[in-house]
Amino acid sequence: MDAAIGRSGLRKYGTVAREDWTEAVRAARYGWLSELPGLAFGIITIVYIVTSLIALA
Repeated sequence: MDAAIGRSGLRKYGTVAREDWTEAVRAARYGWLSELPGLAFGIITIVYIVTSLIALA
């Protein structure tokens, strides 16, 4: 099993050097991480408001 994994074809592709990334690519890839807490808070707030209105009906 180990020999089959060691000879897999994935090694021939290599890795992409992160030094080649421009600042725009870095911002595009990792910029959305800073938006996740706000998105989660917004979804929780909307669900709370909707369920509260349903409970009042």
